[in-house]
Amino acid sequence: MSPELALERVSLRQRFLRPRTLISFLIALALIILLVTQVRIDLLETWRITASANLGLVLLAFLVYYASFPVRGLRWRILLRNAGSAGRLRVRDLTEIVYLSWFANCIVPAKLGDVYRGYLLKTSEGVTLSRTLGTILAERILDLLVLIVMMCAAGLWAFQGRIPDAALSVFLIGLGLAALAVVGLIGMRFFGGLARRIIPARFHEVYSRFEEGVLLSFKRLPALVGLTLITWFSEVGRVYFVVLAVGQPLDFGLVTFIALLEAVLTTLPLTPAGLGFTESGIVGVLLFAVPTMTAELATSVAIIDRLISYLSLVFLGLILFLASGKTK
Repeated sequence: MSPELALERVSLRQRFLRPRTLISFLIALALIILLVTQVRIDLLETWRITASANLGLVLLAFLVYYASFPVRGLRWRILLRNAGSAGRLRVRDLTEIVYLSWFANCIVPAKLGDVYRGYLLKTSEGVTLSRTLGTILAERILDLLVLIVMMCAAGLWAFQGRIPDAALSVFLIGLGLAALAVVGLIGMRFFGGLARRIIPARFHEVYSRFEEGVLLSFKRLPALVGLTLITWFSEVGRVYFVVLAVGQPLDFGLVTFIALLEAVLTTLPLTPAGLGFTESGIVGVLLFAVPTMTAELATSVAIIDRLISYLSLVFLGLILFLASGKTK
């Protein structure tokens, strides 16, 4: 069976019901229980702080976050057109597919949503799957490179050289992934012929389309970088308004670092959307960086933020999944 045909048979329902998915949620639950017990969080006080948060600012955080999805749809259309994909490719349709892929990442581990996004575009618009996956990889590389630059600047600003060990580890992983991405792009650009000699002949056409999808995507780079910055600052804006909502204004550099650290942690493949790891990271950095921060206040920030960036995606994504003609 060709790799294209295999990928076209993605079933989100089947993936969700697999034992691996259940195990991933159990891992997330264990991490959250470990956080509560090790940090000795008073759950009643946490609930009081969370329930008394400023709803107007929480709503503003929600709107800032969700405003980024049309921007992501527009950016993806540019990447697809750069790669030579034809079709209508309306921003509205691409935004819907992007949102459904984020929903998939929230309910199954291993970032299946990226593959699911390619599958939905293939079935709804007829765009070649391998080329589409190439544009998604290019998008991920662009996201990663901009994120690392922003995260480095924010970390130096917020911590003045004393970044906590756990956050530093994630930061170094991000740097390693960015370096690997750059090396991979250089290798694909200059050693594509060697790759074709190594892989079996029946995969040459698929690989060529994938390679074109990746390499051609980086045209109109200033526009792509600008849109990427908007998406990352929407993440920062969400966290900024959440911390204001609980009455704990923070240095903008620290807010930026937390938002970007959270973005890195959500990519960890062991649990859906980094569930368990992300909440622990938010609480840990807040307790380390803010002397006046209590465990309950930090946990409230994590809860409200993840209500927006995780649970709302699950709830609204499920509605869209059931209603959308693209998932049928």
